[in-house]
Amino acid sequence: MFSNVRFIEIKVILRLSAAFLVAFVLYLTASYSIIRSLSLHDMKQYLKITATSVSKDFEHSEGVWNTNKYLSDTTTPSETPLYIFSLDGFLIDRRNVISGFLDTSNFAYASSFATPKTIVSPIGEHWRVFSYRIQRNDQEKGVILLGYFEPAGRLEKDIDAVLLANAQMVDSQITVTNGVLDATQIVDKDIDHNISFEVIDTFNRSHKSIGGPPAYIDKSYLQDALKRKDFTVISDARSQKRYLLHVQPILANGETVGLVVVGQGLDQLSQILGNQLLLSFVAGLLSVFAFAVLTVYIYRHDIRKIIEERLAMLTNPQCAVVDRIAFDSPGSKIIINGIHSIDIPVGSYQHDICTLLFKNPKKLYDTLDLSDAMGELDEQKNVKRLVYDAVEAVNVKVKKLIGMKLISHADKKYCINPTLASKLS
Repeated sequence: MFSNVRFIEIKVILRLSAAFLVAFVLYLTASYSIIRSLSLHDMKQYLKITATSVSKDFEHSEGVWNTNKYLSDTTTPSETPLYIFSLDGFLIDRRNVISGFLDTSNFAYASSFATPKTIVSPIGEHWRVFSYRIQRNDQEKGVILLGYFEPAGRLEKDIDAVLLANAQMVDSQITVTNGVLDATQIVDKDIDHNISFEVIDTFNRSHKSIGGPPAYIDKSYLQDALKRKDFTVISDARSQKRYLLHVQPILANGETVGLVVVGQGLDQLSQILGNQLLLSFVAGLLSVFAFAVLTVYIYRHDIRKIIEERLAMLTNPQCAVVDRIAFDSPGSKIIINGIHSIDIPVGSYQHDICTLLFKNPKKLYDTLDLSDAMGELDEQKNVKRLVYDAVEAVNVKVKKLIGMKLISHADKKYCINPTLASKLS
């Protein structure tokens, strides 16, 4: 009997734990989806607002650009990918380049300023520009295009000296491995804050761009970028990091004259969601374990009797219908219908209680009455518990046979079950 009850307990606990685990997994999935959706929504809102704000910094009228608002805008992001081009392919600004996306530049144009020169860019900006060739083992690997914005008011020789010094510094931080330029070691803060520069290899690939010096890109790439719908996700060709991008056209009189692209990395979001998922999973496992332990505790202390009763009903599905019930005190037996007998331990508290209750089945007795009948006078003992345990022991035995308790307990009073009291003989 005990092993069967134990088996049922374990089975019920496992089922409840499984149900709890399934519910938790559903909650975790929903929580993950909601957090991811809300995070992406916030990210998209940020990209759209930022790109729109940057695009409105530019004015274009009758072929003439005005970039004053952009140059004085302190809210322009500096840590995220940012691309600004005119529609004819002129580079206005390019920061934190994503490898494989709008990262080309015209090497021939970038190399055309071997001697420093002051120019007016297609967007009306004045620059002092200088091309510094990147050479390794007497082979040209690329060029560093440097620009000094608004050089008026400063001696050209002083500017040229600054351009050369910064070019040499940038070049010293560039490595070439298997013929491929690596500009990842360039320390931006080492460069004079007045200098903009771009590192371009001989295959028209831009490896580093700070400040957007005058440069060009094949405008067919811009047409492809403008075709991207609203938001798009791309991966960096080198690092494989994923970015969410938003392309915003720069408009003048309803016509597209340029574009702004703003991006934000998804790696941090993925890491946060991954950590959240891991922590939630661990918390879920601990919760399931705690739930199982709690269920075991509850079953062992409060519900075990119900399982035993159910098991008894399954084992003895046909309960006896009571016509007569009596207590044979000398034989210490409860007799049902004259044919079924339930043994009560001789001289036990159960025997004393049955003797008292069967004498007057309709009378209500309190705990003190029953303890007196039991002859228990030791005040150090928990008399209430002794009485309760003895009553329950009798009820368990009787219920297995007839499907109901023999002794009722209500309002701190004990008596023979009224349903059975009229059938005493």
